[in-house]
Order: sequence, then C-alpha cells, then structure tokens
Amino acid sequence: MRSRRDLTQWADRKTAAGLANWLTLPEQGEELAFSYPLQPPREKEVLTDPDQAAVWAGEWARFPARSGVTVDWVERRWPSAGVQRLPDRVDVMGARALAGLAGRMSGWDDLRAKGERLRAELGEYVTPTLKTVCSRLATTSQDDVERLLKVVIWLSEHPDSGLAVRQLPVEGVDTKWLERRRGLVDPLVAAVSGRTGLGLAKESGRFRVRLLDQAISCPLRDFTASPAELAALDITPRWVIVCENLTCVVGLGPLPGSVAVHGLGLDVVELASVPWIEAAQILYWGDIDSHGFRILAQARKTWPQTESILMDEATLDRFSPLAVTEPAPYKSPIGYLNASERATLTRLSQGDLRLEQERVEWTYAWSAIQRRVLAH
Repeated sequence: MRSRRDLTQWADRKTAAGLANWLTLPEQGEELAFSYPLQPPREKEVLTDPDQAAVWAGEWARFPARSGVTVDWVERRWPSAGVQRLPDRVDVMGARALAGLAGRMSGWDDLRAKGERLRAELGEYVTPTLKTVCSRLATTSQDDVERLLKVVIWLSEHPDSGLAVRQLPVEGVDTKWLERRRGLVDPLVAAVSGRTGLGLAKESGRFRVRLLDQAISCPLRDFTASPAELAALDITPRWVIVCENLTCVVGLGPLPGSVAVHGLGLDVVELASVPWIEAAQILYWGDIDSHGFRILAQARKTWPQTESILMDEATLDRFSPLAVTEPAPYKSPIGYLNASERATLTRLSQGDLRLEQERVEWTYAWSAIQRRVLAH
C-alpha cells in the first residue's frame, strides 16, 4: 500500500529525470501520461488489519483535487471481506501536473519559459541543445537569459572575431560574464552556427615551473610563465618532470639536472614550442585513470622521448584501497602507449577505476622519481 508521500517522492524522481527531455518535446511534455500504481491490499491483508486498510483508503479519498491528476478506484468483491472500493493508481496527464505533485511546478514553469524564449529567438534548431544546457539554464536568471541571447547572436554573426574572451562588445555584458557561462554559450552557438568554437582568441595558459637543480642559473626558482616566456629561458635541464596535478609539482625536492612543470592537463601540448623541453628527457607523472593516460599519449605524441612513471600496475596494486570509481571515463581509443601502460589502462577500464596521483604515498613516489632520474 503506497502512501501519498510515496507518490510525492516518485513524482520528484520522475521530474528530476525528465526535465531535460521535456524541454525538447513539441508540447514540453504536456502530451505525456504517467501512472503510479498504489498497490492496494489483497483480501488477506484487509482481513488481517481492516483498520489499517480503512485508514489508507481514507487518506486517498481525501486526496485534494489537482488539474491533470486523477485517483482511479477499483471495486473488489471478496468471499470473506465483501465488496471493497479501493484506490488503485494515480494517473497524471502532462509534465506540468507531475512537476506540481513534486512541488516543482514553479521551477518547471520558469525553465520552460526560458527554453521557449531561446527557441523563439534562436530558432527550432536549438531544441536538441536545450537538453544539454538544461541544468545550467535552470539556475540562470531571466536577465541573464536575455544577455545570453545577445551573446549567442553576436558570436554567431561574428564567427571569426579574434577578440579576447573579455572583449565582447555586447551591451549589458561585463568582461567576466562569458568566462562564467561557457557551458551555456558554447553549445548554443554551435547549434545556431553549425560550427564548434566561438572564434575568439585562444589565451595561452601559464605554467607553474620549479627549477629542482640548484645549479641551473636562473634568478627565479619557482614561477609561472607562458610558453613564449618559457621558450626564452636559456636553460638546458637533462630531465623535465611533467606532473598532471599541481600538488605533486610543489612537493618535489632538489634533484640534479631537473625541472618540474605543471602540465595543465591536455594543455601540456602548448609547451611544444619550448626548445629546452623538447631537448630534455620527459618524465610524465599523472593520475592512473583513462584521462591521465590520454594526457600521457598527447605528451608522447608531442615529445616521443616521454617516459611515464608511477602509472603502472605495480603502483595501482600497491595503492588499490585508495582507488575510486572514475565518474566519466574516457572511452575512445588511446594511442602512443607502450605495452605496460596499455595493460594498466585495460585493468582500469574493467572497473572504471582511477587512482589519483596525490593518493600515492609521497615517500614511495619521491623515491621512485629520484631512482629514475639519478639512474641516467
């Protein structure tokens, strides 16, 4: 016997799961029909506890009338319990009525109005994209929806502006507005223009660098710099240790002939223009997960001499209690890996595991790095 509270929880789950899809439907889900079985008691249950059955039926008899919501009743004729009229299911017509049962009607009305506004101004071809931007759109104010429209239209009409992200000449939009809303802007511009990218100038990243060899002549020992600035440095390290996560870069100690660089994930390829990195032996240390190996592959594609460290099965086995499930693993094929790395990636993919590099015991990691560098 399901209660009115059970109905509310069911409606809440269905609404949360359905919002994004409803936005893309012609009538925003008003043509959808939902049904929730109430699981009325059988004769044996009624005879065992007739008071409980009567209270339960009475609660549904007092269910307040709602537009689009109907409690359907069924008549049972039982040998011992006689004729009983019991609530059988709740039928709900339309997404809005379901959202109302969940206490989400005003939120759904607001979201639906925003979706309709975007569709009216940008055209029906943005409809599939509404599913992608649903969660962000739900938390966007009405004023920002109007700004969003102006920005999307301007970017679509100027596909090769070459402006910096803070230089958009759009009225009412401050310099940081676009940076905070790329998750909304990028897919909508792609839907309108049919092109990926916004046509803006790509800002070069700044990389954290630490000179681990005290003998390297340079006035700075720990600094951030652009690839162009790094290319101008007159240094010749034997080893460049590239770490995926900044915590590990900061933790590295003195090491002869070595420089440490924070790779900034896939942005590591921006360092391809730095001569002293290209001339050095590259030691790459990243997370033991699908994305870590993807970044390693990009580094090795850029610098074929790249070696990995602490990204093997031995490290995974030793610290397996600290591994977790990778929430969004990279599923496409990854090239440029050696046999050992491919074996580790295969192990990971069997359970979508990830072992973040910070979880590797530091004394173990630092010893491994020292042995590798000093052995050459």
